[in-house]
Amino acid sequence: MKKISSLFAIILFLLNTDAQTWVDSLSSFAHEKYLPAQKFKWTWVNAPLLRATVLQYEFSNGDAKNYYLSYIQKAMDNKAIRASGTRPNTVAPAHGFAFLAKVLGQDKYAKLAAKIYADYLKIPRTSVGGITHLARTPELWDDTMYMIGVFLLEMYRYSGDEIYLDELMQQFQIHREKLL
Repeated sequence: MKKISSLFAIILFLLNTDAQTWVDSLSSFAHEKYLPAQKFKWTWVNAPLLRATVLQYEFSNGDAKNYYLSYIQKAMDNKAIRASGTRPNTVAPAHGFAFLAKVLGQDKYAKLAAKIYADYLKIPRTSVGGITHLARTPELWDDTMYMIGVFLLEMYRYSGDEIYLDELMQQFQIHREKLL
């Protein structure tokens, strides 16, 4: 009985609305203090926050949804001119373009996403076709799967074209076989 009471207390604690307030506070800090949209840099380091913002948009409604969309749009517009997909590191944040193309239906974001994909296709590969970070010494890194994965998955979500899923699965298989 004591175990059931403890479990029930934990569940009530986790369901408490203060948990949502804490998440909102963390999100506000991340978007307003840690990395405001106008300071977004085109690098893999910032891609996870951008991905989290996309997810927050997808699970929100009303004003919150508009807030997250505005952040994503400002961050992407701020870096659109210099955005490239010439390395796995620079492919990761481009999922923002595909997301905006899907949500807003604006051709400019579709063109930017397509440009990144064209760059991606030119990234050096290993002898077995795996995307590499280093052209002179081809290596496969596990973090590559995140960097290219968020972009290729969002490209599929935007376009419905399975070519992006096929590429992602091919890279996954190549990386898995080598890294095991």
